[in-house]
Amino acid sequence: MATNELDLWPSEIATLPSIQTPITILKEQSSLLGQKTNNLVEAEVKSNDAGNGRVAISFNLVAPALNSYRYQLFQVLHHAVEIYPLTIDFSNTAYTVKNLDQLIDQLKMIFSDEKTIRVIQSLKAQSTS
Repeated sequence: MATNELDLWPSEIATLPSIQTPITILKEQSSLLGQKTNNLVEAEVKSNDAGNGRVAISFNLVAPALNSYRYQLFQVLHHAVEIYPLTIDFSNTAYTVKNLDQLIDQLKMIFSDEKTIRVIQSLKAQSTS
């Protein structure tokens, strides 16, 4: 005896486009940093439950030659389901990001910031001495 299942889900669920999440972008950028520094300075991306339905993503600089010294460059905080708006905490300032384009612009600013460059330069120098 065949049973007909009642499917109440809309058909477009099967074909929903994928979205670029902050953690995916950060992992891509972490990989690129190691390539640019000959792995003297690498980056790691860690995701944690921040409570109240929120996710915290830490972007850490790592110097393998210095006993894997870690320096948290910034942290991203977003709701587990609704990604935007999100907050980026960098250099004692919280930046609100409303969409993917703003996220990319903010990350460009952080990665080219004088403080970021100075920390990477210091970690590279200490790793080669």
